[in-house]
Amino acid sequence: MLVFVLSGCSDAEQAEAGTTIHSARMLTITPEAGYPLAREYIGELTTKQHTDLGFEFSGKINSIAFDSGDEVRRGEILASQDTELLMIKHAELEAKIKQNKAQITLNQANLKRIKSLINNGYTSEQSLDELNAEYQVLQAGLQGLHASLKTIEYQMEKASLIAPFDATIGERFLSQGQVLNAGQVAFRLIAKNNNEISVGVPAKLAAKLELGNIFSVEINDTLFNATLIAIGKQVDKTNRTVQLRLLPPANTKGFNGQLVRVNIRQEIQKSGYWLPLSAITDGVRGQWNIYLAQQIGGGRYQIKAATVSVVHTTENDAFVSGLEANEHLVIAEGLHRYVPGQIINKHQGTLAVKTNSQQTGQEKAGTL
Repeated sequence: MLVFVLSGCSDAEQAEAGTTIHSARMLTITPEAGYPLAREYIGELTTKQHTDLGFEFSGKINSIAFDSGDEVRRGEILASQDTELLMIKHAELEAKIKQNKAQITLNQANLKRIKSLINNGYTSEQSLDELNAEYQVLQAGLQGLHASLKTIEYQMEKASLIAPFDATIGERFLSQGQVLNAGQVAFRLIAKNNNEISVGVPAKLAAKLELGNIFSVEINDTLFNATLIAIGKQVDKTNRTVQLRLLPPANTKGFNGQLVRVNIRQEIQKSGYWLPLSAITDGVRGQWNIYLAQQIGGGRYQIKAATVSVVHTTENDAFVSGLEANEHLVIAEGLHRYVPGQIINKHQGTLAVKTNSQQTGQEKAGTL
């Protein structure tokens, strides 16, 4: 009978009778205007300047100076073609030019004599006209020979394949003795220290970005900052993203086409509260509950359950909504030991929860 009588007493009466009052760690939470959201996007490291080099004219490869993976400087000769046939044609044109000049000299001498005979009345004007026309033909022929000679010299100059910029040879496509056609790829060059990062993000996010934003990027397990230098204006039809171009530091080490991780931090404008995950318990019908501590006097508190919506979670904390916009005192841990309506004391200790600005270690420059 004594047991039944005691079980019917109120909590206050139990406390007055010396019943043990449990203590709980409590935490005061304040409303936040929003929460940070850090997303990771996969991008690609690309070289802003890279090219496939080939000879302008067909010919047989005579020598190769570099191979795949070698570093070259601007102006260095990568490979050369055999120029023996071009040298023969060059000598032939030089001989024709000498012959043409000799004919012009003879023409001028004849022209001088004809003019003297005309003045003395020993010949007609027709001979003079014929020599003048011959001179013009010889001059035109000489110009054509000089043009042909320059063409041969140009071909001889282009028989050497020269690096247009400081680069690394990505791949070699020719062999010594091989006959290459005009324009056929011989080397693939990748410019040095001229990298960019290309990454696709949702259009909604791209609309909030500004040129100059700085984001954390990871390549080969190394973190560094990259600056946003361009925002695309076209949505990709395949993945519905907008392309961004980021400029990494000049000394960034990586390979063309290598995947990189780009971390972009957003501020989501939605009011709520930060709580440790230990302060949330499951409720009925898939809902989430927290235990509020309401002071009832005498340094004691009564537990009240409140239903909340979990908006966002991190490794240790959660951002929830559904409470009135003011400060609340909640039980921070060990919710399995308490029930709504229970009378408790406040545990003498401290427990902190991260605020909005502490939820991520990323730089503020990446905040939208």
